[in-house]
Amino acid sequence: MSRTQEQNAKRLKNILSAIVLIIIVALVVLLIVGRVKGYFDSAESLGIFIQNFGPLAPLAFTVIRIILVIAPVFPVPIVVAATAVIFGPWYGFLYMYVGNVIGSIIGYWLGKTYGPAFVKGLISEKAYNKCVERIAGKKNYSIFYAIAVLTPLFPDDIFVYFSGLGKQSFKTFILTVLLCKPFVIALYCLVFGGVISLGPWFDHLIGAA
Repeated sequence: MSRTQEQNAKRLKNILSAIVLIIIVALVVLLIVGRVKGYFDSAESLGIFIQNFGPLAPLAFTVIRIILVIAPVFPVPIVVAATAVIFGPWYGFLYMYVGNVIGSIIGYWLGKTYGPAFVKGLISEKAYNKCVERIAGKKNYSIFYAIAVLTPLFPDDIFVYFSGLGKQSFKTFILTVLLCKPFVIALYCLVFGGVISLGPWFDHLIGAA
């Protein structure tokens, strides 16, 4: 590849990165506006909001879940409860899983591409420092991340950025997401879908999350 071709390829990559970033920021802003207007105050209000999209409701929900991985502007349990009620536990699981995987990939890419300064601006410096403290001294980050993903109620979404910031390869990262995410998502969907019950203690923990 000639130098001119390399420059053109780099320029195209930068343009595409900028477009993706603008879309992500716009969607985050829309979710924040929706939160302010009360669309996401409860599972019921979120359910009404999603159902207003009609046949595109699954797509609308999936996009919301993608953005919540990148920027948790409101509690995820509200989303899980809404999707289990609207779509049922099985389709709810599918849409949650797809949204989680895509959002995780984007988060990894953002961390890898834009570095610590960008992540601090997106999740706040306080949250960033708290995460750094949690992973400090961990001999094997990949094991820590896998356990985090498998642990119910653990805020593992935020660590997709640190997978990108650190030395974890994309292959290891995506395998962890693909193989570990289904267990907790299935648990949430089965509980909120009324298929199984883990008792009032779990409902209390979900409500406090």
